[in-house]
Amino acid sequence: MASTVTVFFNSVRDIAFDVKDKNGKTIRQIIKGTGSLVKDINGKVIPSMALPVAGAYGITKDVDAEVWAEIEKQYGSMTIFTKGFIKASKKASEEKDAKAIVGGKANGEEPKKPKATKKAKKSDDE
Repeated sequence: MASTVTVFFNSVRDIAFDVKDKNGKTIRQIIKGTGSLVKDINGKVIPSMALPVAGAYGITKDVDAEVWAEIEKQYGSMTIFTKGFIKASKKASEEKDAKAIVGGKANGEEPKKPKATKKAKKSDDE
């Protein structure tokens, strides 16, 4: 069996990476953001498509390690890599491991004042 990694991605959106395999065939690897599997850094489930939360993460299991290495090679200069918002681990595979891997960083998509946002939304509904 090929070696795999689990990828933790701190973003609301999923992301797709296109890389070539050894035979030159394009492989598209989708990495899940928090819109796909939404949990906060402590593993508490957040309703799908809720407001972004600092430290929330998407988890993509069983990503081929060779494909991931090629993704890092081709796309590693992107901000999501350089700022640590996307990371892979050969050992970690569960939500409980995410805190050590991703570290609860804010990704800039979170509302600056969530309570104010909720109040404003409540006022709009009235």
